[in-house]
Amino acid sequence: MNPLSAVTGTIYFWFFLGAVFLAAAFNSIFSSFLEHLKKVSSWSRHLPAFYFFLSMSIALVSLSVFFVDWKKVIFSPSLVLFVLVTILLFIFIIRFFLFWGAGILLLLAGGVFFLNMILGEWQNMDTHKQILTLRLLTRNKTDYTYEFTIPGKTDYFYNSESGRGRIIIYLIQTVPWLFFVPGKNYVLIDGYTTSWKFRMIQRISGRYGPFFMKKIVFPLPAIQLLWPYRLKLENDKVEIGVDL
Repeated sequence: MNPLSAVTGTIYFWFFLGAVFLAAAFNSIFSSFLEHLKKVSSWSRHLPAFYFFLSMSIALVSLSVFFVDWKKVIFSPSLVLFVLVTILLFIFIIRFFLFWGAGILLLLAGGVFFLNMILGEWQNMDTHKQILTLRLLTRNKTDYTYEFTIPGKTDYFYNSESGRGRIIIYLIQTVPWLFFVPGKNYVLIDGYTTSWKFRMIQRISGRYGPFFMKKIVFPLPAIQLLWPYRLKLENDKVEIGVDL
């Protein structure tokens, strides 16, 4: 699954677009109501805009049937709340664009950029299940040296002086409304966790944050010297097998 498909494959993306155009439709009706009270113009002035935005909202939500498996869509209270908040927010943005709306849009765009940036060093497990390839390079009594090969990263060498050692894997899952992040499951290997981006994700993860973080400790089993093995993530569990 490519990043674009990951974004368009969630119902939150299409409901967000539909809610934005629905907010524009409500705003046109509200404008007509205000002008009617002031006797500036009739109700019919803004009706074409209302029908246009309403039609666009319905069309975009309907378009989701080509990208989203509706059989798996759950209309939870959080989804309804997401739509209502989006409608109210964009009504406010449209009504007061010059004063507050432009600033709010910039903040939203900055938030999207920031969250995608701090996830840049994490592996997207929705696009592939393999975490890494490892090889046992040297073995001397209790001294073991491994080579980890991770797609898109420099090789990482791990030395254990107390037996076969273990791998610490951090798994994060994004909340459903974070539709603009191209993935729902990400992993990072201990050894690549020294940057400020990892510490930032730790701080904003939790019950009310955009991420849920889980720490997996995987004891390394006995493997053949210099043979390549692959670690995969299946149902939040780490599995190892020979990389043929």
